[in-house]
Amino acid sequence: MKNGLRKICDVLAKILAIVLLIVLIVQLLDANLHFLDKVPVLLNIFKGVFYYGVLILIALVGLEAVFSARHPIVWLIIFGILLAAAIILMFFPGTFQNFMNFVKKS
Repeated sequence: MKNGLRKICDVLAKILAIVLLIVLIVQLLDANLHFLDKVPVLLNIFKGVFYYGVLILIALVGLEAVFSARHPIVWLIIFGILLAAAIILMFFPGTFQNFMNFVKKS
């Protein structure tokens, strides 16, 4: 079971890495050639795919590492906490500023 999940994460991570690389190349070409300016919806889709795709890729690679680790529960807890922190900061940008204000007051 553990080995099967690791292989699934591995395959999905490879596919997503290729998709993200293609999206990155298109965005870099657009930065110089401005061919997506006429289609702003497509540009927004590429930005969203890249933004959230990176998070999904990190999650897949992290889970693959957890499934192949010697003590998976320890790594799962550490990875889960770090991934949750990244997600909270992505979806709630004001959270970081609130946390920094709280730290400065203490």
